[in-house]
Amino acid sequence: MKLNINFSHIILILSIFFCSCGRIYLKSIGVKSPSEVNQLQQTSFSKKMNFNEEVIFELDSVKYNQLIKRKHNDSNSWWVQNHVQPVQVIYFDNETNKSIASYFNCIAGSSNFFNFSWNENGELNYFPPLTYTDTRWIDTIFSKSEIENCLIQIPNQGSRKITYPKKYDIFLFYSFAIEKQSVNLINEVNTHINRFIPNQYNLFFINMDNYLFYATRNK
Repeated sequence: MKLNINFSHIILILSIFFCSCGRIYLKSIGVKSPSEVNQLQQTSFSKKMNFNEEVIFELDSVKYNQLIKRKHNDSNSWWVQNHVQPVQVIYFDNETNKSIASYFNCIAGSSNFFNFSWNENGELNYFPPLTYTDTRWIDTIFSKSEIENCLIQIPNQGSRKITYPKKYDIFLFYSFAIEKQSVNLINEVNTHINRFIPNQYNLFFINMDNYLFYATRNK
């Protein structure tokens, strides 16, 4: 079964089930209302997950919001909506500077009743990942440089262009608003790339919480 859940759906579900037993299910899959987070929370999570501190970033809320609005105006594509989902990953080939695969929480499968999986049908048993390289999923709307321009390195050193020389750059977006599923995504991506492209990639962890909090208040 495919779960068709995106950030807008999550907010709607939270509203509907706020005073019902549905709240128990949302809690069990790790869904919370978006809230602001500080760098201590981000670095603590990063240490727990063993991130290399050189690749820890958050989104610049204003810049990313401007990028989303501009892309909506330019393309009116459903792809733009994917980029406001709480968890997502995009693979870039640095030789071509183009995305070769991407996947988002809305296309996660259900590994069991309480956990999302992006490898439910063996999608991550290949490189590039099967299905997520389909033309429906390869993202050409957001360039790598546009995303890089919206990143702030943690600890806060301001905007920074990513220049580490590897064959692939992989941008993994996560959120404490859906932390349990963020952990699932992080684990599945790590397993996938270390199986197929060890030492050939840069994996950048990008926190979305402050952007999501900002976006819900600046619609």
